[in-house]
Amino acid sequence: MRRYSRNMEKALWAWLTICPALMAQGEEQPVFPIGSWHGKLDAGIAKLQLVVNIEGAVGALKATLDSPDQGAAGIAIDDITFENGVLKFAIARLRASYKGTFDAEQDLFVGVFTQGQPMSLDLARSSGAIEPPKRPQIPRGPLPYDVEEVFYSHDPKADTNESFRVARQSDQTSGRVRLAATLTMPRSEGPHPAVVLISGSGPQDRDESLMGHKPFLVIADSLTRSGIAVLRFDDRGTAMSTGDHGTATSHDFARDAHAGLLYLKTRQEIDSSKIGLMGHSEGGLIAPIVAAHTKDVAFIVMLAGPGVDGEQVICLQSRVIGKAMGVSDDVIDSGEKTNRAIFAAMRECASFEEARPKVRAELEAAYEDLSVDEKKQVGSKRQFVESKEASLASPWMRSFLQYDPAPTLAKVMCPVLALNGSLDLQVVPSQNIPPIKQALRNNPDAQVIELKGLNHLFQNAETGRIDEYVQIEETFDPKALRLICDWIAKRFL
Repeated sequence: MRRYSRNMEKALWAWLTICPALMAQGEEQPVFPIGSWHGKLDAGIAKLQLVVNIEGAVGALKATLDSPDQGAAGIAIDDITFENGVLKFAIARLRASYKGTFDAEQDLFVGVFTQGQPMSLDLARSSGAIEPPKRPQIPRGPLPYDVEEVFYSHDPKADTNESFRVARQSDQTSGRVRLAATLTMPRSEGPHPAVVLISGSGPQDRDESLMGHKPFLVIADSLTRSGIAVLRFDDRGTAMSTGDHGTATSHDFARDAHAGLLYLKTRQEIDSSKIGLMGHSEGGLIAPIVAAHTKDVAFIVMLAGPGVDGEQVICLQSRVIGKAMGVSDDVIDSGEKTNRAIFAAMRECASFEEARPKVRAELEAAYEDLSVDEKKQVGSKRQFVESKEASLASPWMRSFLQYDPAPTLAKVMCPVLALNGSLDLQVVPSQNIPPIKQALRNNPDAQVIELKGLNHLFQNAETGRIDEYVQIEETFDPKALRLICDWIAKRFL
């Protein structure tokens, strides 16, 4: 579940990096950095291609970043400087920075990209354009349905649904949230059934863009061609939506999903009695929160949703991903021991500030156990500890670790389709499918299915490893798409 390993997740979304370049400022200086540079961001679980394009003059450099693996290009870079062979830059909106020193022998910058945690990034001269990975399922026009950009707002503090308000546990936000979305609508005569798509963890755009894939765009295309309207939205504080993503919890995100459903009820083209929710990863946890506390939800589809609390998900996730990457059992066991100790301290204390001394002690001890090479990868002890603390201290993490989705799921009585891939290393099916089935045992219309050979993104995969996502051209298994469309159509078309 993408946010389940939040540091890992941040690394996957961090790929935004900038490139250096060179130019002589005397005999010993490298060439001034005009041109394109490329490198692979070492995020541990994956290596992501980045290209930095630099232009300008001394004291007035300008640069943009391309991420071919993500299908992103022309991302603006802030505050780029090049002095005494050292390239520095920052991307303010990502809270990211880079520092690289030119190595004349290798003709590249050796550096570290930091976003939450330090990651190795060396930048070499680019010999030409890097082709983005092929994504054959991305829909191309002309499309046989209507596409509309929409906006809708809600005030997280003003809630007329008392049951839903209490269920949220806490609201870390303040003020009105304005969500930006895309509504795709069949051209056949309505009113139509509809689905609100809910993304996985981390700040996601409406397409749930990841490594050049756009799963929600592909899902929306398939559903709308089948006669089902789809609303997909940018997470709060992401892309064109307002609000603060960093202070929100899963329960706050549930409010955003519910707001989308309420918006659809205002559209005469939509059958207000046939609006459902489809959530991927953390979204599969959020959909039942909404469905259990309002009668507005006609059905839910859970894609790789968890059935146990976040602590269990993270610990097993870390273990199976480590195994798949060839990490030794001793290292895996040591990491789990540290995680368990940190999570116990957070459970026992009323706030993270109270738990901080115990958490810091565990992290400092973990740093001392790292090899010399590993310490070079993660930076200084201070950098290591502070980056880990930052993710652990978030309201989302504290809520996620403690939240058990099973009791809420047991309250859901609308139709439910829960799908998990057998090669999912982030929400492991053997851990999560049994409690989901148990929670839904009294639901008269619930199906829980494990799909063979699919990973966390529902791609046909060989290993399920995260670094495999970008290598697979397929975005979402066509058979799984047909299963979802047919399941909804059978009940609501």
